[in-house]
Amino acid sequence: MAMEEEDHATVAVRNPSHRFERPVKIKRSRSDSIDGVDSISDLPDAVLQHIFSYIPTKFAIRTSVLSRRWRHVWSETPHLSFKWLSVSPESVNKTLASYKASKITSFHLCTRLASTAHHHVNSWIEFAMSHNVDDLFLEFRGFLTTMNYSFPDFFYSNSSLKNLIVDSRCNEMIPRCTVSWTSLKYLSLSCCELSDESFLKILSGCPILETLRLYSYDSVRYLDLSKSLHLRILDIDFSSFFRRPINIVAPHIHYLRLRNSEAQCTLVDVSSLTEAKVDISYIEPGCCYYSFQLLKPDVLQGIVQAMLEKFQNVEKLTFGVNFLQVITLPESRKLDIASL
Repeated sequence: MAMEEEDHATVAVRNPSHRFERPVKIKRSRSDSIDGVDSISDLPDAVLQHIFSYIPTKFAIRTSVLSRRWRHVWSETPHLSFKWLSVSPESVNKTLASYKASKITSFHLCTRLASTAHHHVNSWIEFAMSHNVDDLFLEFRGFLTTMNYSFPDFFYSNSSLKNLIVDSRCNEMIPRCTVSWTSLKYLSLSCCELSDESFLKILSGCPILETLRLYSYDSVRYLDLSKSLHLRILDIDFSSFFRRPINIVAPHIHYLRLRNSEAQCTLVDVSSLTEAKVDISYIEPGCCYYSFQLLKPDVLQGIVQAMLEKFQNVEKLTFGVNFLQVITLPESRKLDIASL
């Protein structure tokens, strides 16, 4: 006798916040569909709303036409995700006007930030903040279109925010007010223009910050994390070009990852470090992509030696390809590798 086959309904939509890597498969038996039983609709609202957290909000809204049972389920899901690349500002405003939940767990916004839409973005951020958002992911696409945007003052004050990711594509992030993110544990900034003063102001407003990730990072010259007592993870990916000197003071971190690190990156204090992953760049700091110069071997060796001296007590050390190539150069025989 042939085995009974199953009918699989697959939600094949990738979550924009990358919270899962594979499609979510919902299995229902063929016998259920034959008998006319809708087992998915029988699930509690909380379960359905959890499923909605894995898909963009516009798809969750479409379920409201399935039946009366589904009409308002989406409006209380604690996860909202908008990609303006395919959704108009008017549509987002209409969606938020129909939203009924008092608490937002995660709010993801991906948009091309034209100057005419700044007031929309401000209102959406304020909406998320007013609903005590836990996880906020702001992704601004474009370059010249974002240069004139500044975050409103209310953005820098929120007691519920736990995880903040900002990919602002070269937009300035300079608070003009006191920063108060008292619950923030995870901060990721990509392509953000920051000054030493503004970054210190941000750090001072994050008293329990545990993880700091900086991508395409090239603005702060003195990264002083000595007052971030709870910080344990530091991940920095320097921009490939137009790099500036930077000193890193991070006495409390346990994990450090440096990518595209170059000659003018100085590890002043990483005394609590137990694990590190590092690589270096061959390109002379400040060189443009169309006229770059390779660093001289003696300069590269200086980079490596300086880092090795700071890694004496590290328990787990991983070198990138460039780093290993420098170590294996004939000129690198004088490097103190044996002490590691």
